Amino acid sequence: MTTPGPTYFESSETPAEASSTPNQRYNTTVTLPEIQRAIETLSEDEQAQLATWVADRHSVIWDAEIERDFAAGGAGSALLENVRQQVRSGKSRPFTEGPRRA
Repeated sequence: MTTPGPTYFESSETPAEASSTPNQRYNTTVTLPEIQRAIETLSEDEQAQLATWVADRHSVIWDAEIERDFAAGGAGSALLENVRQQVRSGKSRPFTEGPRRA
């Protein structure tokens, strides 16, 4: 059985809330190698729970980035307009229409 180590980050926040939380709330003096060593002391079950939390958090952050990029004026808005123009001109079809049939 592993002895619980110090708790650096205690939060009941969801990944979405955590992704918008300023880093100033946390002890930012903890280094990545310290975090990695602390993770190595966790049981396999705790490491699996942590991996799930990290994946969930990454998904929330990625979704927010995609939303920003494809919002009006976002980094992907020009690409989106290009696709819309191709659909209007008949060069492409919306996914909702499915593939062309011969």
